[in-house]
Amino acid sequence: FNALPGGVDWVGCADVAPFETDPDDGLSVRIKAMAQKLALPRIYPTYQDLIALSPDIAIVCTDNRAHGPVVSDLLAHNIHTIVEKPMAMDLDDAIQMVRAEARSKATLAINWPVVWQPAFHLAHKLTREGSVGRVLRFHYRNPESLGPFSHGGRQPDPEFLKRQWWYQPEQGGGAMLDYCGYGCLLAQWFLHKPGLSAYGLCENMLSGFAPVEDYSTMTVRYEDAVALIEGSWATVSFGGVPTGPVIYGAEGTLVSHRYDNAVKLYKTLHGPMTASYEAEPLPADRADIAREIDHHLRTGEPLLDALGSAMNLQAMAVLDAGLRSAASLKPETVRPLG
Repeated sequence: FNALPGGVDWVGCADVAPFETDPDDGLSVRIKAMAQKLALPRIYPTYQDLIALSPDIAIVCTDNRAHGPVVSDLLAHNIHTIVEKPMAMDLDDAIQMVRAEARSKATLAINWPVVWQPAFHLAHKLTREGSVGRVLRFHYRNPESLGPFSHGGRQPDPEFLKRQWWYQPEQGGGAMLDYCGYGCLLAQWFLHKPGLSAYGLCENMLSGFAPVEDYSTMTVRYEDAVALIEGSWATVSFGGVPTGPVIYGAEGTLVSHRYDNAVKLYKTLHGPMTASYEAEPLPADRADIAREIDHHLRTGEPLLDALGSAMNLQAMAVLDAGLRSAASLKPETVRPLG
């Protein structure tokens, strides 16, 4: 947002309890670090104090449990709201958010980092143009990760990690909500149809200090297609295997990768690659969430589908079924949104 023409005026920030507090002043450790990093002018005791200032836009990066009530409250006050993925902790919260948007004059956007990958936009375009014929299977797995605090190649001390909300199930922690959500959103974007049922599996492989899964996988059934999705905090290296989306169709296979700007097409049974397509950069005025929301508010044009509440609600319905399945140890039907 600071890079937008003319910049923005930051009002301030606030955290949502429960949070780790600084013993000196009782403020949230996390929000103090964020305020310092972004040079935010003031930390407020509650997010309701921010609402009282009538900002134009709010960015929600709370624990997943708080997404539903906080976003709904912001929209009730006609504040344009960007919430960091996943959309919500469960389908009920997501429905609450969509209903709040319907009653509001404001827009709800759900930010997914994968939406800003040019290769994924190209793969989506080629899929929709029929490059592989009727889509049979969709595959996506996240690249290497040892969890949400392992960026830079170093894993913090377990004593630190178990205090963080991502490692607390009651606050919406765990690898399935963190990473399988990517695959659910991308599958919805590529397949353009509702999921019917899902089988989810969760395991704790490397994070015995916390009661959450660090590995998750989902198999999702659609009317005439299947999606295979993996989300892992227990992967040291992606091993050179493309993350996907990989699209298997009746007439070929399309391969895209989080770390590659090329999309590869294979059209013969045992033959070599048929074609490789280089993705063009995204339009400069729609290349990230800040510029996309600015474009939307200035022009009135709709948000990209993958950021909007309608597509995200469909994806959340599938993710919710996967979460329920992992708990019940049996396939679960995707709840109808009717």
